[in-house]
Amino acid sequence: MPLKKGRVEERQDPTTRDLELWVEELGHEDPSLRRAAAVALESQPTGAEAVVERLREEENSEVLASLINTALTHGTEEMGEVLLELIRVDDAARRTLAVDALRTLPSDRAHFLVERIADEDPDVRILVVNTLQQVASEEVEAVLVEHLGQESHPNVVAAIVEALLEVGSASSVEALRAAKARFADEAFLTFAIDAAAGELERRGEA
Repeated sequence: MPLKKGRVEERQDPTTRDLELWVEELGHEDPSLRRAAAVALESQPTGAEAVVERLREEENSEVLASLINTALTHGTEEMGEVLLELIRVDDAARRTLAVDALRTLPSDRAHFLVERIADEDPDVRILVVNTLQQVASEEVEAVLVEHLGQESHPNVVAAIVEALLEVGSASSVEALRAAKARFADEAFLTFAIDAAAGELERRGEA
């Protein structure tokens, strides 16, 4: 068994046959071979489609973690969609792996999440907001402000408020004040909004 795994690790300049073998081994009954193949495909964009398919089927947590790492390396929109699919599964371990992976998504690969900020699942919306919070840009601030005006779930609003405190500017204050009026009965939320708006105003005056 170690020899088989070593065969994957030793390939420095993969050939077409190497790639075909790695893709084939993604479906191998031996999880150690599946994991090794997933690691080998990290730097091989041509294997992205096979990784996507395997992500939807994999049940071994160690293999799944390696597949997710490879998915993040490729950073395609389709990869991101599969990770979002995993958040909705009943298996708590699979959900946790997917959530942790998206939370560590590099900022230059997080923009595909923008369109999912209106997902029907509030947990997904919160995750998207938390991920976008890592991307400090005017585009992200504008997206958060726009959605703040539409969001009806208090927990999602709280996540947006926290995100704006990190990436927002004084231009977000008006939207925060409007949100406070809509959620006047949510004492904790109005307190958080006041704190965020006040801090952003101070930054604008500095």
